[in-house]
Amino acid sequence: LETAVLAVRRGAYDFLQKPFASDRVLLSIRNALRTADLAAENLSLRATLRNEQQLLGSSAAIEQVRATIRKVAPTEVPVLITGENGTGKELVARQLHVDSRRPKGPFVAVNCAAIPSELAESELFGHEKGAFTGATSAHAGSFEHADGGTLLLDEIGDMPPPLPA
Repeated sequence: LETAVLAVRRGAYDFLQKPFASDRVLLSIRNALRTADLAAENLSLRATLRNEQQLLGSSAAIEQVRATIRKVAPTEVPVLITGENGTGKELVARQLHVDSRRPKGPFVAVNCAAIPSELAESELFGHEKGAFTGATSAHAGSFEHADGGTLLLDEIGDMPPPLPA
């Protein structure tokens, strides 16, 4: 048992005991192949997603945006992205995430304008079971979901005035 635990901790996919049961060996191989296929599909889908969510264009303005992203992304500073609706603020945020030190972490986008003011605190910070009437279970907020990754607070300027603070 100790050998099996040690082997799995060091990266073994599975552990088979002697004498090998042929059906157990086949099941382990089938599961390993399925896991490898899923991992390859995951990588492929992530690459496709990255390609579909790129900043397009080669104008001087877009090149300046790309240069700013490359400069800011490796830092740990909050970033304010401004612009009209539909100009690609979320694309910039996603590129910042991809180029950051935490690209494997989650990217969580929250449309702040769509959160009712009464629920904003709960949606952003979460709550514990029984914290208020109707809180029947614990709820992780957006900040917790984005831990280790990037949180985009989209349309934060459209929240009622006391909430952004």
